[in-house]
Amino acid sequence: MMKAEYNKQGAARKELADVISQITGEGVKYLFLPTKAYQIGSVLVGKDGTVECEDTELFQRVVQELAVKGFRPENKVAILEEVVTPKETSETDGIDTLTISFPDDLTDEDFEKLQNLVASKASLFKKALGTNELTIQREDGKISFPWFHKTDSTKVQAYSKLVTALCQMARNSKRITAKEHEVPNEKYAFRCFLLRLGFIGAEYKGYRKILLERLSGSAAYRDGGKKDAVSQ
Repeated sequence: MMKAEYNKQGAARKELADVISQITGEGVKYLFLPTKAYQIGSVLVGKDGTVECEDTELFQRVVQELAVKGFRPENKVAILEEVVTPKETSETDGIDTLTISFPDDLTDEDFEKLQNLVASKASLFKKALGTNELTIQREDGKISFPWFHKTDSTKVQAYSKLVTALCQMARNSKRITAKEHEVPNEKYAFRCFLLRLGFIGAEYKGYRKILLERLSGSAAYRDGGKKDAVSQ
């Protein structure tokens, strides 16, 4: 479920719902107790002004058009950009890539820490995401991660949460070195890293599974443990 927090109550929340109705072409339905939410098609506006939607493409369109109309979320919301990248060595015309971007609110020091953080886990990131591209772009007021391939909405949410957490760790850490260490058990090492990023509990179990599925080893045992042991 994608979420954007607008912190609107009363008449301001109703106005938010009405604007979403104009964007989507769906009518506004009030759900009464216990949620007191407004439902506009597959979009929900909660009693605190949080906009939720499971359809990633629709959510992106709603958030972007709301911004044009002066409604900006208080939380960091990913901007997804699909790009067709020519691949000369392939028999196909191109491959769909996905860039995840955020408004640039990092200091120069924080951005350097972000780069160091990614460099320190570069091999794991490349294998976990199935990419050789770990460039972080900083331009036009955005921080962009052109690391991903077009995929389903659940994986997009996992990737969005990952890069959001990376930015948060960079912002909150005093110092991060770029030195990468060899790891004998990829799944265990990356699972521990995800837990440090805040991927804790049942809420993040599905996202951990997605981010660990390409890695070798056991997520449950540091030394590899039983051959097929699994822990998300």
